[in-house]
Amino acid sequence: MFPIIGFVIIFSSAIGGFMLAGGNPLVLLQPVEFIVIMGTGIGSLFIGVPSHALIHLIKDIPQVFKGSKYKRKDYLDMLVFLAIFLKVVKTKGFLAVEKDIEKPIESELFLKFPKFIFDPELLSFTQQYLRTIAMGVDNPYHLDEVLGTEIEQYSTKYLKESAKVLQTLADGLPALGIVAAVLGVILAMASIAEPPEVLGHLIGAALVGTFLGVFVSYGIVGPMGGHLIAINEQDMNMHKCIHQVLLNFLHGYAPAIAVELGRKTLPINYKPTFEDLEEAVYNNGKKSSDPGSETKE
Repeated sequence: MFPIIGFVIIFSSAIGGFMLAGGNPLVLLQPVEFIVIMGTGIGSLFIGVPSHALIHLIKDIPQVFKGSKYKRKDYLDMLVFLAIFLKVVKTKGFLAVEKDIEKPIESELFLKFPKFIFDPELLSFTQQYLRTIAMGVDNPYHLDEVLGTEIEQYSTKYLKESAKVLQTLADGLPALGIVAAVLGVILAMASIAEPPEVLGHLIGAALVGTFLGVFVSYGIVGPMGGHLIAINEQDMNMHKCIHQVLLNFLHGYAPAIAVELGRKTLPINYKPTFEDLEEAVYNNGKKSSDPGSETKE
């Protein structure tokens, strides 16, 4: 919603201000200049950016308007999941939940929290973390170092990479606007014998190229890249919280305390209250059957 409002403000301010000064907005409609600038800019990305980054960019652009894929309820569900899961591990050991880790799509506990199932990246991260601990790597300091690096890799994998591509494009657009303007001036000079009104129109069209390059760069593409970085940082809070809860557990804290300490690391706008978490854990604990029970057959 806010990016859309931002675009409305940007266009209304730029075009509205031009009209208030007595300008005709139709003068700014120069499709040839736009084609030169954006075509050259996009072409430069095909040359300078790996193909997989361009594919991810196309997929990630809608995230600018959707925002973070994790909402407050998702963080609450994640904490409840870890509280119930770790309680079973504490009482029965990792062997009791081995099948849940390896086949989450068949796990009653995982299925109660569909965000894990329908988010392959988050599911893979959680599985790898739990599997690593189950294999006996229970040194919290070593695990913090290894999986902390993995979190950083997740952070740079998609959205941040797309943001970098957009920033590269934004950096080049003002210069490409000058290129379009120079081409327009060349065209105007070739028509130097034309009447002043014709020559003036050609020069005006050339200057629109400079305007478009700077406007699209600093008003549209650059802010979109910055927004993707902000979304990436928000989404990483989910991975960091899982990381912190499991580290707390390995340090010897009881599941409830490990989860509570993890909850405290969340940003205030995503952090569920202690009461909400306690109630959700209690309600889900009553409804759940033992997630490791099916492994005892």
